[in-house]
Amino acid sequence: GIGTTSPSEHLTVTGNVSLNSTVYVRAGNVGIGTTGPQSLLEVAGGQIRINTTNGCSGACDKGDIAWNESNNKICVCVDTSNGWKSVTLS
Repeated sequence: GIGTTSPSEHLTVTGNVSLNSTVYVRAGNVGIGTTGPQSLLEVAGGQIRINTTNGCSGACDKGDIAWNESNNKICVCVDTSNGWKSVTLS
């Protein structure tokens, strides 16, 4: 353990964490490019890349996000019953 004498996992860190000076964990929030993330995930100073492997079709889990590059749609999985909902970007 780091900062703890009784780790509950293979690696337990008590306190803040910094990885490679670009990824930070503060109070349960993860920051990429910021040392003080205000949300569960905050990305500063760059873009977020969404994988195109699913293509907005087939099985999905609620909250999944995908990009369909063949028709410029961003898709969000509503839930396993209703599947993907998409918006065309231009």
